[in-house]
Amino acid sequence: MINKDFYGCLKVSRDATQENIKAAYKKLVKQYHSDLNPKDANADKNMQALNEAYEILGDSEKKAKYDEELKKKNATNINQQDINRAYNTKTKFNWQMAASIIFIIGIVTFLIFSSNKSKGQI
Repeated sequence: MINKDFYGCLKVSRDATQENIKAAYKKLVKQYHSDLNPKDANADKNMQALNEAYEILGDSEKKAKYDEELKKKNATNINQQDINRAYNTKTKFNWQMAASIIFIIGIVTFLIFSSNKSKGQI
């Protein structure tokens, strides 16, 4: 149930009232109903998605359960995104630091080699 965005399907906000949800559903049914759009090949799929969304969001108890699951999923996604962001930042910083150190070592080695060569030590 949580894998689908029922609010997006009905084109309503997450804080929509039951009246707003019902009005949006009726408007979209008129727009996508297969009897009113016989040339639309996706009309049946659209109506099936609308009916599924309205079945959940049109019932206060099912909507509350869906919202709770959505909150849990979003919290998990946010935590995983924070972990990924921290890891990537740390990884990028370490590579930048390593590249800088290697570059500095290369310059110092070149300068030492150049100064010794000019003194005739090599």
